[in-house]
Amino acid sequence: MRKFFYIRVSSKDQSIERQLATAAEISIPEE
Repeated sequence: MRKFFYIRVSSKDQSIERQLATAAEISIPEE
């Protein structure tokens, strides 16, 4: 099971900082 956050794609629609915060909540390492 892979969970990807398309930050680069969704950055136009959503804030990157918000997505990083969401990723941090479910313990996804930042690359």
